[in-house]
Amino acid sequence: MRSLFFSSCAVLVFAALPVAQQRTAPPAPRLADGHPDLSGVYQADARARTGTWEEANQGIGVPEPASLPAGAQGRGRQSGPPYQPWAAKLVLDDYNTRNVDSATARCLPNFMLLNVGLFPVEFVQTTKKLVILMEYMGLNRNIPIGVPFPDDTEPTFLGTSVGRWDGDTLVVDSIGFRDDLWLDLRGSPLTSAGRVRERITRPDFGHLNIEVTVDDPKAYTRPWTVRLQQQIIADTEIIDEIWLENEKFMRRLRGTP
Repeated sequence: MRSLFFSSCAVLVFAALPVAQQRTAPPAPRLADGHPDLSGVYQADARARTGTWEEANQGIGVPEPASLPAGAQGRGRQSGPPYQPWAAKLVLDDYNTRNVDSATARCLPNFMLLNVGLFPVEFVQTTKKLVILMEYMGLNRNIPIGVPFPDDTEPTFLGTSVGRWDGDTLVVDSIGFRDDLWLDLRGSPLTSAGRVRERITRPDFGHLNIEVTVDDPKAYTRPWTVRLQQQIIADTEIIDEIWLENEKFMRRLRGTP
């Protein structure tokens, strides 16, 4: 309801503008150093659809599936990830058990592909750092800009990230993941060998474009890329979203009292 309310307000304000103003979106704000300021609260474009399992994986999760049917955007993915055989079997097994072992079902942290797809996220940026605050479980990512990776990294749910500018695009590289992570709702795995690169641009005031490339030689036959678009949610804040309070979901999934 909150997102619907703000979307409706935005439509009303937009409709009241002169035609000449409607055609030009306000530019992205910039920091004192001239780089785009990514700060704001965003949520996935409401027009994106994940499609059905058959549309996304042709039912079996095999490597190199055919392109998705028209209209089945699959979170910006034009075909399924190029799974290695063990990863394809894992994804199919997860589907057959209705994702009972997913991080979401177990109230565990998820990486960026799920967080930006389902829940509001807030970007807070300075010239030296980008902080991403997630409504999902109150998670956060602390991304220093213009520094190398630390010499030692501990395997974590969200990995260790550093950023750098490529023109007006912030490039964020992440390493140091655990071996049991899910990248998306279908159960595409991410292992400790994985490296994730996010290219984040703000083409205008109201949008973020995020290109995510996953390079994990333990799970995939080649790197693969997802393109996402986020819409700004004006005049709002993220809220508490606590999963484990009075949790009963896992017991019901497993058929235990």
